[in-house]
Amino acid sequence: MDRFWRYTSRDGKARTSRFSNLGSSAQHDVLTGRSKVGRDLGTFILPGSKRLITERGLIGNNLDVLTPEELPRAQGYCGDWGAGSPRESAETELAAVELVLDLVILEDGLCVGPDESALCEALNESLDLQRTAAQEAVRALQAGASVGHIFEIVRPLARHSPPQIQGKPRQSRPIVPTFGSEAIHHLINANDIDLLAFFKRAAESRSLELRRPR
Repeated sequence: MDRFWRYTSRDGKARTSRFSNLGSSAQHDVLTGRSKVGRDLGTFILPGSKRLITERGLIGNNLDVLTPEELPRAQGYCGDWGAGSPRESAETELAAVELVLDLVILEDGLCVGPDESALCEALNESLDLQRTAAQEAVRALQAGASVGHIFEIVRPLARHSPPQIQGKPRQSRPIVPTFGSEAIHHLINANDIDLLAFFKRAAESRSLELRRPR
């Protein structure tokens, strides 16, 4: 879920505070179609579960829909990250406060909401970029490339500011930074066989299409 609060002061000035709970490795695997939505405590909002959305974060978990049989193995939590702060001070005089659910990604890949930040397109481009980098890494590893060479391939994807895609500027906030971080972790810790297997999985075509309503 990607959302923002829009504040308008009495003198007509407007500002926004944006928050998102996208970015965990489990969510990344679902976005690529490599796994299904898990019934855990809070990585995903399960059907029928409720949340309280406040200016300081998302409150609640899936305990209201998990069955007694699921509770012992229910783990997982995904917090919020934001750009900007909530109200600047208790003394700020506001004329209006508006909560906008900018983008909500459903389990089948449908992206609903106004998507003023064009996040659905950015996610698709980011995921395709990661797949292309993984394919390049697979070819390089099979050709006997060094770990340092592979590091240079994935390093841009681990940055919090995503690289430009086809000359278009990207948002300064993270989109899906987990692949780059996971790739570097594997470069440091995995043996050659596991490293190649990791990049081969990431190089597979995405089976989940992120799409906007028609």
